[in-house]
This record gives sequence, structure tokens and C-alpha cells, in this order.
Amino acid sequence: MSRHFNKKEDGATKAIPESSAALLPTESGASSRQRSGFTLIELLVVIAIIAILAALLLPALSQAKGKAQEITCLNNLKQLTTCWYLYIDDNNDFLALNNPIATLPGMSWTTGNMTLPSDATNSYLIQIGELWNYNKSPAIYHCPCDRSMDGGVLKIRSYSLSGQLGSTKDTNGTPWDGQLLQLGNPGYPPSMKLAQINKPSPTSALAFVDESELSIDDGFFLIFLPKSDGTPNDRWGNFPAVRRHNNNGTCFSFADGHSEMWTWHDPRTTDPGTKPNDMQPGNMDIRRVQMAYAMP
Repeated sequence: MSRHFNKKEDGATKAIPESSAALLPTESGASSRQRSGFTLIELLVVIAIIAILAALLLPALSQAKGKAQEITCLNNLKQLTTCWYLYIDDNNDFLALNNPIATLPGMSWTTGNMTLPSDATNSYLIQIGELWNYNKSPAIYHCPCDRSMDGGVLKIRSYSLSGQLGSTKDTNGTPWDGQLLQLGNPGYPPSMKLAQINKPSPTSALAFVDESELSIDDGFFLIFLPKSDGTPNDRWGNFPAVRRHNNNGTCFSFADGHSEMWTWHDPRTTDPGTKPNDMQPGNMDIRRVQMAYAMP
């Protein structure tokens, strides 16, 4: 049975169906229609939640970005080493020349000195290198984590080639023994052909190095080595980019074609105060690089 409400109207009582009564405004309904937006407390809660989410997500995003840059750097070095191998295949096993004073085409794998403003941003100096024809992308010469600049412009090159590979100072490819002639340390003649790389073997021999902005100049990576009689010589020469990846990592490629990132263990290695040519007795990171660079 339908129920009705009674409403007085002009002295008379009029029945109102229940369904119509439901449509009549109520005090609570009017109040809800007047309210709009968030209260201050609700806004503060939302802001707090966003801040918490940001605090959780930003480190993960930063880590992901760092990992992507590391992969790009490793890939750059691998591509450079592939170009280096293609050159060897085309030149009867002879290595690309590694000439620290090269200024003309055909004199070295690359040219240019990153300490000179006229060279640091001049991509032509890469294009006249012996490897350019095998991959004409200037990006593979530069680490994405290297933010060193000259005149507000990124420098064109982050990588150098081991001074034990193709070392020369003339266009004829005459071997130049940097250990003997520059550092007075005999017993480490450079390799001029792939078949000569055996101390260490190609799987362990450094090829391209991500070099620190503190020392990169020409494309020739030179470090101090132990004396030929085995006496330790724990001293940096040119300096790897030890803090470029996750504040503790450097990318290298090797003479067999692979690339990898090394992390460092001696705190002196990654100390911001460490400089090229520093002597650090007992630093096993130095000895690790030395063993990959050359053995007597």
C-alpha cells in the first residue's frame, strides 16, 4: 500500500506521495551542495603523499639513468674497438697508429688535444683519424657522463687508447717506446701488430680507456709501470675517469673486443684529491691497471 505524507496548504491538508517527499530539500543536502574543493588538511595530506612518492621514486629513476649511461659508455668503447679491429683486418694485422703528436690525416687513430680550446670542440680532429671511416658517428668518442666543457660546449672526446698499442711519433709507424723514452723504464716495447699482443693476452690487455678530464689531452693513454726487475711503482700517470659512473667506476675496452666497467677498492683511487701522476704506495687499483696495460 502506498504511503502519503500530509502537508497543510491554505488551511487544507494535502497528501504528498512518499516518492515526492524524497525530492524535497533537506538541511544536510543543502549543506553538501554548498561545500566544494578540498579542505586545507586534505590538501596537506595529498602534498605529503606526493612528497613521499617522490622520495621513493627519484633515487630509483636516478639509478636507472646512471645504468643507462654506463651501458651507453660500454657500447661506445665496444664500437671503437670494433672499428680498431676492422682497421687491423684491412691493414695486414697492423694496429691503428697511436701518435700523441699527430695533426694530419692518416697519422693516428684520432688527433687533437683536449686541453687546447681550439681542439677540444673541433670534431674535424676526430674525422681525420684512422678509425673514422669505419663508423662516422662522433658520439662514440664521448662518454655520456663526461660533462667537461670548453667555452660552454661539451668536449668532443672522452676516450684514449693504450700507449702500448700502435705507439709511434711519425707517419711511417716507427715504434715509439714511451715507457723507455719518456719514463726511463725499459722492458715494455709497444705492440705494432695484433699478433704481438701477448703480455698480457688480448682478453686482458687494455685497449680504449674512459679517461679523466683531469688528464685527457691527446689520444695516448700512458701510465707508470713496475720496474722490469719487479720493483713496484705504484703511481698513476694519465688518470682513468674513476668517479664517472656511480661515483666509483670506469669503463674500459680490451684487445679481444669486449668492454667492461671496473669498480675501485682503494679509497685513495676515488678520493677527489687524487690527481694524475700521484704516487700511492700499495694501491692495488693502480697495480690492476698496470697488469692490464703491460707486463715485462
